[in-house]
Amino acid sequence: MTFRLFVSIVVLFVMFALRSNMVHAHPLAYVTNQGSGNVSVIDTATHDVVATIPTQGGPVRIVVSADGRRAYVVNSTGNSVSALDLVNNVALKHIPVGVSPISVDMSHDEKKVYVNNYGGASVSVIDTETNTLIVTIPVGTDPKTLVVAPDGQKVYVLNEGTNDLSVIEVATDTVIGTIEVGDNPRGIIFSKDERMMYIANNGALSGDTLDVPVDSVSVVDLALDQVVATIDVGDAPRGMALTPDGNQLYVVNSRSSNVSIIDTQTNKVIATVPLVVSSTQPSISWDVVIAADGKKAYVSNAVYNNVSVIDTASLEVITVPVGIAPFWIRITPDQRHVYVTNPNSGTISVIETTTSLVIETITTGTSPWEIEIVDPDVTAPIWSTTMPLTGLFVDPASIALTWLVATDDGLVTGYVVYRDGREINTGSTLSMTDSELISGRTYCYTVRAMDVSGNLSSDSNEVCITTPADQASPLAPTNLSSMISGTMVVLNWDEAVGDVEVVSYHVYRGEEVDPIGESIVTSFTDSTVVPGTTYTYRVTALDTAGNESGLSLSVAVLTPSVSGETGGGESSQSSEWWRKGCFIATAAYGSEMEPHVQLLRDFRDRYLLPSLWGKRFVATYYHYSPPIADVIRGHEGLRSAVRWMLWPFVAWAWFFLKVSTEVKLVMGMVLVGAMITSFFSKKVIT
Repeated sequence: MTFRLFVSIVVLFVMFALRSNMVHAHPLAYVTNQGSGNVSVIDTATHDVVATIPTQGGPVRIVVSADGRRAYVVNSTGNSVSALDLVNNVALKHIPVGVSPISVDMSHDEKKVYVNNYGGASVSVIDTETNTLIVTIPVGTDPKTLVVAPDGQKVYVLNEGTNDLSVIEVATDTVIGTIEVGDNPRGIIFSKDERMMYIANNGALSGDTLDVPVDSVSVVDLALDQVVATIDVGDAPRGMALTPDGNQLYVVNSRSSNVSIIDTQTNKVIATVPLVVSSTQPSISWDVVIAADGKKAYVSNAVYNNVSVIDTASLEVITVPVGIAPFWIRITPDQRHVYVTNPNSGTISVIETTTSLVIETITTGTSPWEIEIVDPDVTAPIWSTTMPLTGLFVDPASIALTWLVATDDGLVTGYVVYRDGREINTGSTLSMTDSELISGRTYCYTVRAMDVSGNLSSDSNEVCITTPADQASPLAPTNLSSMISGTMVVLNWDEAVGDVEVVSYHVYRGEEVDPIGESIVTSFTDSTVVPGTTYTYRVTALDTAGNESGLSLSVAVLTPSVSGETGGGESSQSSEWWRKGCFIATAAYGSEMEPHVQLLRDFRDRYLLPSLWGKRFVATYYHYSPPIADVIRGHEGLRSAVRWMLWPFVAWAWFFLKVSTEVKLVMGMVLVGAMITSFFSKKVIT
C-alpha cells in the first residue's frame, strides 16, 4: 500500500510538471458570464465546457495573452480586474480599479493592461508582472471603449459623455491629446494598412448636438490624430468589421436594422443591406464578423433572436435562429464554426459555416457576454538572412556582437545570446558586449530570437572569435605574511588583480631564480626549511595568458633552531601542498597516502578548488589548520577522536566521487519518496 501511494505521488508530480508547461494545441473559447461571475472555458474541437474560472461581480470583457497562458477579465460590478492563469484555470488575483470598468486591452509587449472605468472617468494601468495597479489616468466622461493602437505606442479611449477620444501615450501613461468625434462614440476598428481608425458614433444622447451627423462613422488619420472624414450611416451604428482585403467596412446599424457597407478608399456608403424584411420593431443588431475568405458576414440580432448571414457577393441574407438576445459573435480559427453568445438564455449557439445551421448549444454561466477564441501562438520567429550575426573583439577581454532583426507573425520581444552553447544574455537590443573573457581563447556565439509567446527561433549563424593574447602582467601580490608551524613556514597574501583572471602564484625563496613552488590559492607551505635558518620569500601572480607579475615585497623568516618534535609533518614536496592531503586528516590518519586522506584530497580538487569560494575556503583552512594538526599529531587519543569526527566527511566525499550520477538521482528520488510517504502515513494515522 505504501509503495503504491509513493508511485501515485510520483506520477501525479510528473503530470503536474508536464501540465505546468503545456500550451493547448487547439483553440479555446473564453466566455465572460456577467450574471454568474465567472468565465467558461470551451474546447472548440468538442464544443464542451472544460473549465469554469471564478472571477468577481459582473465580468464583461476579457483580453488573453498571445501564448494563451494568462488573461485579464474586467468585472463591471466588482470594480476590479481578475488576473487568470489559463494553464491551471484559476484566478491569481483580483485587482481593484476604478468605478464600473467595462473594457480592457493589453500593451503589445504584454507588460501592461489598460482598463477604462466608465463610472470613474479614468483608465487604470496594471503591471502584468506584479499584477498591481501602477497608475490611474483621468480621461473624458463615460469612457466606453478602449483599444491599443496597431503600433503599440498609443491607447485610444472613446468617451461617450464628452463625444471625443482621449489619446494616451504608452511610454509615459499620460494623455497627450483629445480628438473630437461624433455623438456617443462606441465602436472602434483600424484599417488594414493601420493608417486609419474608424469610430462608430451611436447617435445623440439627451439632446446633444454637434456639427457632424448624429449617426455616423468618423475616420481618423492615425499619423495626425485628426478626423479626416465623417460618413453618414444608418440609425445607431455599433459593430464594425473589415473585409479581408480591407477595401470594405461593414457597419451594423442597431436601430435601423441594416448594415451600411463603406468603400474605405472613397469613404462612401456603397450599399445598405436590410437585416429584417418587414417589421415595426428594430432588430437591435450588435456585432458583426466576416469570414476569412470574405464570402460571408454574420450579424447578431438581439430582438429577433437570430443571426443574419450575408452573402458578401450578392448581398442576399438568410437568418439562423439562435438563443435569446444574441450579442457577441466570433469565428473559430479553422473557419468551420461561428460562436454566438445568448445572454438571456445562458447559452452559446454554434453555427456550422458550411450549412448555416446551429449544430450545438452550449450551456454556460448566467448572462454570457463577450467571447474570445484564442489560438495560441506556436510559430517561432525566423531570421530574414542566413548570416544575421557578426562580431569582433574590443580588447583582450571583450567581444562585441551585433545581429539583424528577426521577424514573426506576432511580436519579437527579445534575443537570447549563447556562448559556446550556454545562455549568457537575454535582451531586446540588437547588440551586446561580452566582457571578462580570457585573452588568447576562442569563443563561439549564436543568437536566437524570442517572440511574445516565448517561442524561440532557430540558431543564427555561429560566429567564432579568438581574443588577442594578453600582454599585460597582473599586479604583484600584496600583504605577504608568514608564520611558523612546527618545521614548516606558512605564507599568506592578498589576492592579486589584473586585466584578466589571476589563476596561480609562484613562490620564490632567497636568491633562487626558479620558484620553489606554485599555488592556486593565496597561501603556501614550505616544509623544506632547515632549523635555525633565515629565509626570505617573495610571491608573483600569473594570469590566464601566462603573464607573470613583478615580485611582491619580501618577508624574512627565522626557523626555530631546535624542534622538540619534528614528527611526520607534511611531505618534503609541500611546495605543492595543494596537490596533497590536508593537514588535519594527515595528522589523524598518519600519512598523506592513507586512502581516507586521498579521498578527501580528491573531493577538494574536484569540487572545491575549481570555484572561487572553494579556493577561499581551502586557503582559510590551510591558514589556520597547521597548528591544530601539530596538536593532533602528538596525541593518539585525539587522532582517534578526529578520525571518528571525519567519518561523515569521508562518506560524503565517497558518495560524490564514487557513485554514478544515475545512482545519485535514483537515491535522491527514493529519499524524497520516503519523506513524502512518511508524511502522508502520519496524516492517515492521525
